[in-house]
Amino acid sequence: MSYATPEATHRFAKRFAQYKDFYMAHNGLLFSKLGFGTFKKEPYKEENYTFDYKEALTTAIHSGINLIDTAINYRYQQSEREIGEALQALFASGEVKREELILCSKGGFIPLEFPFPQNPYAWIEEHIIQKGLASKKEIELDQHCMSVAFLNDSLHRSLENLHVNALDIYFLHNPETQLQRVGHEAFYAQIEEIFRAFEAWVEEGKIKSYGVAVWNAFFMKKNIVSI
Repeated sequence: MSYATPEATHRFAKRFAQYKDFYMAHNGLLFSKLGFGTFKKEPYKEENYTFDYKEALTTAIHSGINLIDTAINYRYQQSEREIGEALQALFASGEVKREELILCSKGGFIPLEFPFPQNPYAWIEEHIIQKGLASKKEIELDQHCMSVAFLNDSLHRSLENLHVNALDIYFLHNPETQLQRVGHEAFYAQIEEIFRAFEAWVEEGKIKSYGVAVWNAFFMKKNIVSI
């Protein structure tokens, strides 16, 4: 099975019946109320990339957590790759099944790679511009891009990093990063185009559902000027 199922998430939760109110139901699935996140701030500090999450993730799953959240840009793709390695080992041992876990990732930020490239601008030129995934004007602050081609490439990179065929939830990552540059009208048109692509990816079985992961997007309003 490519993604979480009601039967499997219920089966997983039953193993931890001693936990009172630790799981909640949504869309038929049982989610652990505590999830496993893989973001690390201050990304340019080398010490943030010299450890890994594999042992911690394995312990978390053994302890009843079935909600795993990441993003392709977290720790320059290292977070996804470490999750993938840990899950491969767990699936191979039979300790847990793919359909028992709810996997979430995000696309929108330029991921680069670990170890950090000597010239990140050259990496963007080689891996995004030259491949026709986006034009330079579609990249904001040398770090964020929402072209459908770039997001499609990001999704496939995430699936490869995680060693899975599909994600349970795929988020458009901080789309408000582009709002000021493109303006409201073009921004909403772009969001509609992206959501049409997401719907197609649902039909193709690459993702089960989708949404937006934001900091302040829902608090932004158009400026109203009175004359």
